[in-house]
Amino acid sequence: MLLMLVMSEPKHVERRMAIRDTWGSSSSMHVRTSTTHETHSMPLAFLLGDSTEHTAQMDVAAEHNIYADIVQGTFLDSSTNLTLKTVAAFQWAKTFCSKAAFVMVATDEVLVDTYKLAPFLQVQRSHESFVLCHLVPCCKPVNLPSSPSDSMYAGKAYPAHCSGHAFVLPSSLISRMHSASLHTPLFTPHQVFVGVLAEKLGVPLH
Repeated sequence: MLLMLVMSEPKHVERRMAIRDTWGSSSSMHVRTSTTHETHSMPLAFLLGDSTEHTAQMDVAAEHNIYADIVQGTFLDSSTNLTLKTVAAFQWAKTFCSKAAFVMVATDEVLVDTYKLAPFLQVQRSHESFVLCHLVPCCKPVNLPSSPSDSMYAGKAYPAHCSGHAFVLPSSLISRMHSASLHTPLFTPHQVFVGVLAEKLGVPLH
């Protein structure tokens, strides 16, 4: 029913353990609506980039050998590469878990109430095009830092976008979002990049 992809960093071992022990432990859930009572699968995976520290990389490999829930991209794990990590989430979900009804992309800083999220999504299964998130409405002016980077958002105001903490979308939308990302210059912040993709595709944010 729901693929849970959590963006993490190689050194965030304690955060990953906390998620595995709490809301990420809901690998299956009984969902009751007014007409049905079903059990749904909700697998968890962590998205990491590469580490330049050999010891940290060895620790990640050892952690994956135990839990088998780490997906690692071939880019450096850094705050400036969160957009790449988001695109990697789309690509991995499309390639390896395309039969999931929904996909959630979250950071390892959040607490997700899966007991409320799963029944809500069960009701939304007939809707094929939306993004569910904490919405930041249009059009907040862009405040550039003193030394702006070429990879930053070039507009004067941000479009409507999700906060950077988490968003959920139907799996049927993943392929379209991934394709749109390949034809959109990468920029930061990553949450605004997702908002631009949704705007391009005419997908509403809820």
